[in-house]
Amino acid sequence: MKTTVKFDQPYVVYDLQKKDESTRADHLDLSFNRSEARLMALVNEPFEKIKAEVNTEVQAGQILRLKIEVIDQKGISISDPLPFELSLLEPSGKEHARFLRTLSPDETFEFRAALSAPVGEWRFKIHELVSGLEVSLAWRLISSPERPLFARQLPSIMIQDAAAIRRFISEKSRVRLLLEAGQERFEPFG
Repeated sequence: MKTTVKFDQPYVVYDLQKKDESTRADHLDLSFNRSEARLMALVNEPFEKIKAEVNTEVQAGQILRLKIEVIDQKGISISDPLPFELSLLEPSGKEHARFLRTLSPDETFEFRAALSAPVGEWRFKIHELVSGLEVSLAWRLISSPERPLFARQLPSIMIQDAAAIRRFISEKSRVRLLLEAGQERFEPFG
């Protein structure tokens, strides 16, 4: 099937099957067959650049906020939501995660830095999927926050201060000790 689509004015047409290509037209001559899908975006001006902002330094466990804006050749921000592929790269360059999101300039993409994340310079690789524009944005994981100590490695020999334990128990009348094998000397206190 063949058809012509006429527009009310010339538009920049991005054919998403032909990556990184656009054309200015007041009409399109299209041909369709049963197995081919077509996806196109029509805009007033070609996209020129991606403007992105992110926190420059973040501690593990904190929220990272990413704002993305696409600017056209006249310097105007595109207000409509656009599809993005966001790759989060570790300091080693390895891809840590990939996200597909539709974002508009008034939205913020939030990401919580993992507590176990390695300290160093991380990067967001941002790919806008209509025009193919890409930008890379660095942020730094400066340190991990102080975390409670859940376990501490002790030496293999433990020296117990029996007098200190006796004082503690005698001061606290409701204290009960759970005894294990090898702790029989504390039985009078249990």
